[in-house]
Amino acid sequence: MKKLTIGLLIISLLATFSIVGFGATASNEVTIQIPELTLIGLNNGTGGTAVTLTAGEPPAPGELPSDNANSDNTLDYLVISGSGNSYEITAKLDTAISGRNYELYVNTLNSDVPAQWEGGDGGDAGTGTSDTTISTGVNLSTTAQDFITGITSPVATGNEGATLKYRLHFDSTLGVPAYDDTGTTYTVTYTLTTTS
Repeated sequence: MKKLTIGLLIISLLATFSIVGFGATASNEVTIQIPELTLIGLNNGTGGTAVTLTAGEPPAPGELPSDNANSDNTLDYLVISGSGNSYEITAKLDTAISGRNYELYVNTLNSDVPAQWEGGDGGDAGTGTSDTTISTGVNLSTTAQDFITGITSPVATGNEGATLKYRLHFDSTLGVPAYDDTGTTYTVTYTLTTTS
């Protein structure tokens, strides 16, 4: 019985040393996947993104109202996609501006759209319609028009995206606008799509 007890004690000690003395490891494979992500949104830092443009006083009696502009909103976006893909953002109105004797333009304050993060793989936030003259802006209509082009992956604008400048424009070729103290609301839709 003594031999059996000693034998069991030796086996028990060996088992303890193999568990404690020699250590043990475990491994786990972790796979990280980044799917294609394309997101777009408006931001003005205060939660609301509505814009009101009111005709300005004319420079002199008998002239048309002065243009008015607003640059409170930014257009922010994220693009992560497969290599070789290029993207653009288009802009369009939900309802045509007809018979109102004014035009609504939108452009970006900078032609080179800033981004908070551009990937090392050549990501670029693209080129916008710069704010130099009326003719460089997009005259909004119900037809989708190129607004920002040349967006490449990976890029995230953060809250530094394209600063939108809306401009209410009056022109002698359009005539005098009619009275409208309650205002007419239009919805501008921005769409981020692939071009290749």
